[in-house]
Amino acid sequence: MNRLIKYLPIFYLIVMGIISFSFHKVGDYGVETDFYWSYIVQAETFEIDEYRPIGYPVVLATVKFITQEDYFNSGIIINLISATLILFLIGKMIDNQKVALFVMLFLMTNQWFLKYTYSCGTDMLFFLFWLTTVYYFLKNRLLLCGIFMGLSYLTRYTGLSLLIIPLILLFKNGYFIKRH
Repeated sequence: MNRLIKYLPIFYLIVMGIISFSFHKVGDYGVETDFYWSYIVQAETFEIDEYRPIGYPVVLATVKFITQEDYFNSGIIINLISATLILFLIGKMIDNQKVALFVMLFLMTNQWFLKYTYSCGTDMLFFLFWLTTVYYFLKNRLLLCGIFMGLSYLTRYTGLSLLIIPLILLFKNGYFIKRH
């Protein structure tokens, strides 16, 4: 089972890569409208949009520069790699191999996970940073937790929700109890 957990994300990457690059030639009217109208513009100009942070456009421009692909294919690459890393992280986070396998299979067949792997947008990259923040928090690696919390916020402003982690730390360590 350990091998299955190890290689399942690679299988997902290959299958979704074939599907994405074979059938997804042009964006749709969902989240990809933001991709075309905002994220590509930000990636080209590095202007800061008041509603969208600059993290995803920086990653998009970097992937485009490295791969020499267009922005659309670069967005697909970001999501494929992010989804694959999410699955690897799930396999690493959950000690019980049967539970880890179940969660991985659930994600791999979940319509929203599939949709956001397939669509260009911030969702998968944000989820990767968010989950990595939680992972390092649970491992008590607070510097890495803080770095990924910042990356999460720079990808989507809803990353602000992760500020609950320092509050949990303060309560966990008895800071509020000792002071009052």
